[in-house]
Amino acid sequence: MPIPKPIKAVFLLSILFWIYLAFSSQVSIGADAKAYEQLSQRIYQEGWISFFKKGPDREPVYLFLVSISIRIADRFGLSYQKIQTFFQILILLITQFLTYQLLRRLKIRDSIIAATLLYLGFSPAIVNSTFSLYSEIGTYPLMLGIILLSPQAWQVIHTSNYKSPIILGITMGMLAGLMALSRAIFEYIFLIFVLPYFYLAFKFLINKNKTSFIGSLLFLTTVLLIFNSFVIPYKCLNKIYNRHYTITDRGPFILYNGAVNRTKRMTSKSFLIALTSVPGENVCRGLMGAKECDDRLLNFVDQAVSKGQELMGSGVPTEEIYPTMTQLALKEIRKNPFQYMLFNSLEGMKMLFWESTKIGFVHYPAWLNKMHSLTIFNYGLRLLMFLLTTASLLYLMNFIFKNRRALFDLKCQDRDIVPTLFLMVWMIILFIGFYTPTNVLTRYAFPIVPFYLATIAFGIEQKLMRHTL
Repeated sequence: MPIPKPIKAVFLLSILFWIYLAFSSQVSIGADAKAYEQLSQRIYQEGWISFFKKGPDREPVYLFLVSISIRIADRFGLSYQKIQTFFQILILLITQFLTYQLLRRLKIRDSIIAATLLYLGFSPAIVNSTFSLYSEIGTYPLMLGIILLSPQAWQVIHTSNYKSPIILGITMGMLAGLMALSRAIFEYIFLIFVLPYFYLAFKFLINKNKTSFIGSLLFLTTVLLIFNSFVIPYKCLNKIYNRHYTITDRGPFILYNGAVNRTKRMTSKSFLIALTSVPGENVCRGLMGAKECDDRLLNFVDQAVSKGQELMGSGVPTEEIYPTMTQLALKEIRKNPFQYMLFNSLEGMKMLFWESTKIGFVHYPAWLNKMHSLTIFNYGLRLLMFLLTTASLLYLMNFIFKNRRALFDLKCQDRDIVPTLFLMVWMIILFIGFYTPTNVLTRYAFPIVPFYLATIAFGIEQKLMRHTL
């Protein structure tokens, strides 16, 4: 189906805006961006063996892309940042197109699609991720690709064509493997994400539906085999060169920090600091004081580092540091599990406050920087998108529950829409859930922002349909 003219205009307008920013803005290298730059330069100058020997540190996919930019820049005497910006604009364009495909599948009208894609192209948060040296930008097409393929797999395992489940399993497994090597936490998210397919297989087995049972087994076997063919060899390389069987080294430390901080004796002040930090750290600073809020947030990092050094000093073998940190974290959680869950829930809510004009690490033109600095614009837009995202997610969960029969009825009118919505919301829930033990930063939510926008668009479409009827 050809792309309608209004949507083509949105693509063109977005591209022109990005090109303008490419020439008028400047990447700011600091914090994690500095680490991405240094590690990418090491890969280019010293090779991957050096990267593994000094690791495990950061996921490799984005570093590989930046190292390519550095290689091209070195060969032609250019700025690697400008080359990387070009790559990231291209990725955002692909993201916009894949979002268009997702909205089409949800049968949303062109006017709402156009508005959604326009917002995606101009969103301060998403634009910031495109013009800064952070790895979130690389996750967008991977996440969208997984969600676009997932409902197809949901449908084809019912057929007698055994070739399609295998092809979809290979493709989805590759995307999921690359996603895990872009965001290590996805290694666990994806294994839970495919559980509904196991439920389908069990359902087919109970109902003695041999064709669908074989189709589901072929898909699951293929997707997990391909997925692990990316993840396991990479972890083995880390095991060989730095004695840590993992993708990155941050997980156990983050888990330990959260466990210690969230199981301490709760006071009214500690609870209010956690509560007021949900909409943003500046809200907490404004209401509770900068020192109190910053001490709590910064303390989140220091304790695990100290504990890791203590374990090394006590003679714990290098390969046992991470498992020991995990065991210590679980021990802390068992001391006060309900309080831990309370603070985790508050932390998870931050994933819904995803829009912001103050992400940082990009120097914009003066007029845009001035607009982003307007308090009413920054906080107003952040609050508006939080309300729309939350309301749309609640609406979708209710919609899926009411139409749950369509998940298994191939003759249902909404047989494409309901599985797509279900798997998309399932991914959002898992993504938020797995990030709750961390100290959530706004950018952690960026990989699921296209899904947030799709839920908002679908909710608006349904409301307009009811109004028309």
